[in-house]
This record gives sequence, structure tokens and C-alpha cells, in this order.
Amino acid sequence: MMPFLSGFGCNIASVTGMRVVDSWGQRVLAIALSWAVPCGSTLSVIPTIAYAIFGFGGMLVTLVMLAVGIPLVMLLTARVFGNALAPESERAGLIMELPPYHCPQMRPLLKMAFRRYLGILKRAFKTISVVAVVFWALSYSASGVIDDSMMYSIGTFLEPVSRFFGMGWKLFMAFLAGILAKEAVLGALAALFGSASGTLFATVSGAAAAGFSPAMLATQVSGAEALVL
Repeated sequence: MMPFLSGFGCNIASVTGMRVVDSWGQRVLAIALSWAVPCGSTLSVIPTIAYAIFGFGGMLVTLVMLAVGIPLVMLLTARVFGNALAPESERAGLIMELPPYHCPQMRPLLKMAFRRYLGILKRAFKTISVVAVVFWALSYSASGVIDDSMMYSIGTFLEPVSRFFGMGWKLFMAFLAGILAKEAVLGALAALFGSASGTLFATVSGAAAAGFSPAMLATQVSGAEALVL
């Protein structure tokens, strides 16, 4: 359970923490389950999009998704792959030697936490900025209409796939940006759903930029599409 709990901070920490699990099959099963735990980035992106589409009801949507989605996905995955990867005969308790613990000193602890927070913030801003610039460049056209852009050609080519998942091509392209980092979804949404005449500065500035607002996203994305995303 401890690696799963660390996944709320970062899924990478959760996966690397699976090294303490005894058998190969249990490690693979645990890694397969760990992605269902929403990391800190996911817990910032989902409420932002939920509020943009559903207003204050987005809080309830987020809570229901977390309360139902996490145990349901983990249960289904365990049911499908559990017996093959971790049969009953190989399941055993965990014995792990722990180091001696000392009472933490608050000042060094807070300084270390603040430095790590700044590091994560810088990386997140860089990722969002880079993705937003790339998406803006691919969405640019001389006519100022996104339908004449390279992004439109790529998105409409993939739209048969995106419709299978219940998303239009714009949302699907933003979803793909999340492969790099969950925070990148917001930068991609700002680039794709911002005003056609928006500047590069407005795009990089994020969801609250002059050319992009939650209200604009709500007029172009249905509630069902938002839930899929």
C-alpha cells in the first residue's frame, strides 16, 4: 500500500517503490495498478477542467470520479490479470528492514520541501510553455483559421480514433499532450481553444490568458466529452 500512497505525489515514485514487492508477478501487477492512482499533476488538471465545464458542480464531478474510478479500475485490472501474475501460491507477506527513525527538525524539513516545490513548479512551467508553443505553432495559419493549420490536418486524420474514445480532435490532441506531462494538457487546451487571433504570449500564459477562458472552453466542449477527457 505504501507505494500506492506515494503515487498521489508522483506515479514515478509509486512505480519505483514497487521494488520492495517480493515476486516478479506481484511487481508487474502492482505497477499495472499504480497508474490508476491520480498524481499531484492529475489532481490539479482534472479540477481545473471540471470547473471550466461544470462550474462549482465540477467539485462533485471530481470527487465522484476519484471515489468510483480509482477502486473500480484497480479492481477490474486485478481481476483480469491477478491470477496470472500473482497466483495464490506466490502471495506472501512483506518483510522489510526499516532504518531507525528520528524526530524531524521542522526548519530543515520545510526548507527541503520548499526547494523541491520550486523545482517541480519550474519543471511544470517549462513543460506547459514548451507544449503550448509547439501547439500554437502547429495551429498557426496565414489566414488565422485553425482549419488551415497543420494541427487541423493531424487532428482530423486521427479523429476516427478520437471519436471511438468519445472526444473531438481538439480534445484528443490535448489528451496526447498529457503523455509528456499532465500539466501540458492545460497548455494544449489554451493553444487549441484560444481565440484565433490570440498572440503567442496569450497562449503561453495558460488557461487564464486573454485569448482563452473557462467560459470559452465550456461553449466548445460538451459535458460528455469533458468527462471522457
